[in-house]
Amino acid sequence: MNLITQTMKVHYEKIFEKYGANVQGVDWGRAGDEKRLELRYEKMLQIVHVADSGRSCSVLDVGCGYGGLYQYAMKQGYSLEYTGIDICENMIEYAERKYRGGVFVCGDILETNLEQGFDFVICNGILTQKLDISIRDMDLYARQLIQRMWELSKKGIVFNVMKSQVDFMNDNLYYKSPLEMIAYCMTLTNKFVLDSSYPLYEYSIYLYKN
Repeated sequence: MNLITQTMKVHYEKIFEKYGANVQGVDWGRAGDEKRLELRYEKMLQIVHVADSGRSCSVLDVGCGYGGLYQYAMKQGYSLEYTGIDICENMIEYAERKYRGGVFVCGDILETNLEQGFDFVICNGILTQKLDISIRDMDLYARQLIQRMWELSKKGIVFNVMKSQVDFMNDNLYYKSPLEMIAYCMTLTNKFVLDSSYPLYEYSIYLYKN
């Protein structure tokens, strides 16, 4: 496990132990921010809705946490063959106890051997936080993660990143110019959508295969 992954593992296991299965437990906001959480879930699932019109498909949720996206998808009527992977043992243990319909794997996506190809690969929140990791190291990690997601997908991937066009930046968050991010993504495909229309200080990028 590399230093970046280990840093994130320590942080998120501690946060989840303190707050539990809610928006604070994944460090995505304060108590009462559940609507923001659901908005992020909906933006991630948009890749399934648009490409497959809600039909049954396989999804890999990278950084699945305690299974929040899976829970939301089931409530909204999505039919998914769902696999979630996360480095935090306490989150995966919770998800396995709580949600019997999904498959949950404890491991690092960059190191774990996942033999099955997935229709879509989703990454919600990993590339919005850098903690005390340098921007240079985070840029490299982001490219590695996106590349791995792309390799594991059959139809496409989606991930979110903090907007760089803001008035104030928190030291622990990962901000990236959408132009720079798209420039890298276009080395993988020229079929993409960038969505910055929703009321959060982030944007989502959808990459599609032929």
